[in-house]
Amino acid sequence: MKLKFQTALFFQALLFSCISHASSGWPMVIGHRGMGAHSSVKPENTLPALEEALQRGVTAVEFDVQLTADYGVILAHDPKLERTTSGRGCVSESFLNDILQMSVRDGSGKLYPEIQPSTLQQALASIQYYDRGDRPFLADIHIKVYDGLKGDWGGPLNGRCNPTQYAALTHAVLGHVREAGMLERVIFTSFDTRVLDLIKQTEPSAKVGMLGYFRPGRAQTISKGKYDYVILNHARMHRHTVQSAQSLGLRVLAWTPNEESEISDLIFNQKVDGVITDNIAHAVSAREKMATFSSEPD
Repeated sequence: MKLKFQTALFFQALLFSCISHASSGWPMVIGHRGMGAHSSVKPENTLPALEEALQRGVTAVEFDVQLTADYGVILAHDPKLERTTSGRGCVSESFLNDILQMSVRDGSGKLYPEIQPSTLQQALASIQYYDRGDRPFLADIHIKVYDGLKGDWGGPLNGRCNPTQYAALTHAVLGHVREAGMLERVIFTSFDTRVLDLIKQTEPSAKVGMLGYFRPGRAQTISKGKYDYVILNHARMHRHTVQSAQSLGLRVLAWTPNEESEISDLIFNQKVDGVITDNIAHAVSAREKMATFSSEPD
């Protein structure tokens, strides 16, 4: 029995050391919704997806959070439940315990009866095992706000769902992150500047990032002197965009490049600080190549 226990500890330590080695380096590789949006490897925004991505060498994981009708915080991307779960209706109008009884779907629509949606508390507890001091952060928590033209785009009329109570969601997220002792190990991102401003007012030391889609320059202007990151649509980025933002003291993340050529261009030519991607394998490989080139003598 003692030998079995020691063997288990050895392999656990070996796995952790491999993860530690693989996830080091620059730029950052961030797993989009874990293993990727619409993933058929592990369903998006689930504990298995977050853990799998960290085991495959990402620097951090990105996931989406929303507020339920009874003020719970659940990992979910869409304003409605149909695409990613066995349930129906709006996240904002559903109760937390009801959502937790549902099964999740992967990107192909396949149902996984053994996997249920996750709360923010469960997600934080799950990823803490993979934390190390040399990671810039462990998680990018995307605070989803569906409120007309403010925040995230949820389609016409946001699926006819009740608008997100952004302040209640923001305070709830901060509370859970504080409770987990992870305020310094996550960044908070949002399209909604009301969320980011509220976080900075409440927790000035917290790291926040503005998501920008159409106009990278506008995101930089708003973020200057206020926020820590800008997260820009990779298709609208150029080297001068990245340099300009970095000269303002901002770190630049690109979302969501998935083609190998796109990721390589962003890492080697545009020199972004990180990529949020569904294509984890190529992004990790490109990061390792960058580390090799950086270590070669002139």
